[in-house]
Amino acid sequence: MKTKRRALLAAPLVSLVLLAPAVLPQAADAATFTNGQYSWSATSGYSEFTPGDFTLESGDSKLVFQTDGNLVLYNWDGKPRWQSGTYGRHAAKVSFQSDGNVVVYRADNVPLWSSGHGFSGRSGKWIMQLTAVETPAFATELNSETGSRSFWRIP
Repeated sequence: MKTKRRALLAAPLVSLVLLAPAVLPQAADAATFTNGQYSWSATSGYSEFTPGDFTLESGDSKLVFQTDGNLVLYNWDGKPRWQSGTYGRHAAKVSFQSDGNVVVYRADNVPLWSSGHGFSGRSGKWIMQLTAVETPAFATELNSETGSRSFWRIP
């Protein structure tokens, strides 16, 4: 009788283990851009990434939307050069907007930080460019249609 009960109890557990990968949500692949550029356009709308899912690399320098919700720019030597100050403020996404502005938002769409480079009515293809080769890293936004270039507020 004990063997029969064990078999009856074990069957649902085995089924749950076998079905778990199909039922449980799978982690999204993180986006890593290694050529020092990330592009988006006015016609494509917003590009959004959750914490831990965006890294832009140029050599050893990188711009990372960390799992703690902070957007951080690291120098070639691995030391942080700049950060958005959104650590511990419940940042839910970084948004590359169709007007060229880059914004870190909470889940309720309250902005926590922005690059300050939104250009209402401007169209074009925006390019986030990370530059650093044994010099302090810096990020620029370039509108490839108009040629305008905006430098981020980085001390």
